[in-house]
Amino acid sequence: MITDNQIRIEYLRTDRGDTVRMCHIPTDVAVSFQGSPDHFQLWRLRRRLELEVRKTNREPIVTSLPLRELNGSTHRSTDLLTREAIKTQLRSGSVSFVVANIGDPLDWYSPADAIRLWKGEVKSHLIEKPTFNLADLQDEYGYLAYSWPKLDERLISLEKHH
Repeated sequence: MITDNQIRIEYLRTDRGDTVRMCHIPTDVAVSFQGSPDHFQLWRLRRRLELEVRKTNREPIVTSLPLRELNGSTHRSTDLLTREAIKTQLRSGSVSFVVANIGDPLDWYSPADAIRLWKGEVKSHLIEKPTFNLADLQDEYGYLAYSWPKLDERLISLEKHH
């Protein structure tokens, strides 16, 4: 599995003034992609690279959790969403996710990508209690999920804690 700290992005200026983005991944990680790559791993890598590009474009960075505001709304539900509540919303139609991770811009997921993220990442790392110990969590990280009813019933924020 690729971790975020294994990816290094470099931007080079060409003679014509164009900016070229280069992605550096350690050889041992790249070798693991030979043969039959895990599609979720590749998708996650693409998403991480896009996030790195957005950082360099100076998009606002999440500086603290919990989120106090999202798209001008300050009306976040106070109750955590449970695994069952999220599954129900995903089954009912177009649910979008926004991931808040300190040090990164908000990461928005379309309904199709939200389902992929749910199955491959969030479902196994969802925190369903307001108090938790990181050491007790799988891989020592997890997500707190909230709805924003005044903003959009189909938007779920995922606050990543690690």
